[in-house]
Amino acid sequence: VPRFGLEVARQRLQPAYFSRTAMLGEMFAPAEALKAGFIDQLVAPPGLAAATETAIAALEAAHPPSHTTTKRRARAGAIAAMRAAIDEDITLAESQRAISSRAA
Repeated sequence: VPRFGLEVARQRLQPAYFSRTAMLGEMFAPAEALKAGFIDQLVAPPGLAAATETAIAALEAAHPPSHTTTKRRARAGAIAAMRAAIDEDITLAESQRAISSRAA
């Protein structure tokens, strides 16, 4: 799994599910995916429109500057880890290409 993917999973998933997912590639049914942290809510198809409207109303009620600032603060560590992971993956890929081209 790319480092970036691990950081995204680490930020979202419960620790036990992170290990099961990252190490074993385990897949989960919807209810278990909810428990793990892959998704925030399960909605049966007939209730999807109402759930969507409720989510939209909640976002519209939030004070945008406060919401944005809080979201950035809450996710700052995860975002920094993701950026570092992307840089590591790019550097690793570039190193591997350089080694391959020298060997050829």
